[in-house]
Amino acid sequence: MHKDKVPQDWIRKQTLTNAERYITPELKTYEEKILGAEEKIMSIEQELFEKLVNDISEYIAPIQLNANLLAKLDVLCGFATLSIENNYHFAHINLKFTPENEAIADLLNEKVRSIVVSRDLTAKEKEIFTREKTTYRSFPFAADGIALLANKQNTDTLISLPLLKDLLEGKIANWKTLGAHSVSGEILLVVDKANSSNIKFLIDKLGIPANQKLSVFAAGSNPAVIEYVKNHANALGIIGSNWISDGDNPTSLGFIKSIHVMSVAEKDGLSQDKYLQPFGYNLALKTYPLRREIKLILKESHLGLGTGFVNYVCGEMGQLIVLKAGLIPLTRPITIRTYQINQ
Repeated sequence: MHKDKVPQDWIRKQTLTNAERYITPELKTYEEKILGAEEKIMSIEQELFEKLVNDISEYIAPIQLNANLLAKLDVLCGFATLSIENNYHFAHINLKFTPENEAIADLLNEKVRSIVVSRDLTAKEKEIFTREKTTYRSFPFAADGIALLANKQNTDTLISLPLLKDLLEGKIANWKTLGAHSVSGEILLVVDKANSSNIKFLIDKLGIPANQKLSVFAAGSNPAVIEYVKNHANALGIIGSNWISDGDNPTSLGFIKSIHVMSVAEKDGLSQDKYLQPFGYNLALKTYPLRREIKLILKESHLGLGTGFVNYVCGEMGQLIVLKAGLIPLTRPITIRTYQINQ
């Protein structure tokens, strides 16, 4: 044994059968740096991220405008590249905006080759394809939700699905009956159109009979719904959540300051933290009760122009456009991060 030869600043670390293990202060310090490096990296990264968010928060509007212009340019470039690679030099897309049921009818009647809808085909609709021996394919590519809006004066912003069903069916017609304290009078349920996909989704989700007469007022469009709710204290609006998530839409930029977004729970009697809003985090984690998936249904059995368009929408660039439009991408991974903006 040569224990007496060990330098005074060495630290005994372990006793073995025939030996002693030592460590120096320098090695100890280096060991602590290595062991704590990962935690420090994560802490520094989060700190830098939150600082970046705070620094750019006052420039949100111009950043979103530039991003919107770049996104449009990217779409056009993507279409151009796709047409060149596949010799689609005469191809162009004819967009037709129509209620969901009419879109599906057009697909069944061979007036269009593909449609974008927020529901699956019904058994009867699928039967038509089977009977005619026609092939169709459905591609979920995005998700959003139904947003319920309340006037800024209305601080009663919690609602459950059973109560929402009673409202639509006319079983509850007054804010006081609903348990509200900040507003009173008749509840005015406002939708974009009486036959819109938003109403169809709620009918299916809540199990409302198809022949049930609904107590709703059709404002004509989603911006009209928002405007109506802003100007009527007893109104309750129903729109798609992307209308309040698309930062490039002037309507949604000032939206949060002028209207309340209601929080929704799956059933009655739950604690307040179970009431959720239709924003990205809850939609991505599938926790928002009125979440839905957007599908592109293609009536094309061969690998043609329609298939190329689907590949683009479901690919990396298409999914970035989906995210930019206030929707949740479904065919590419997304990152969820939490941060706090210091006012």
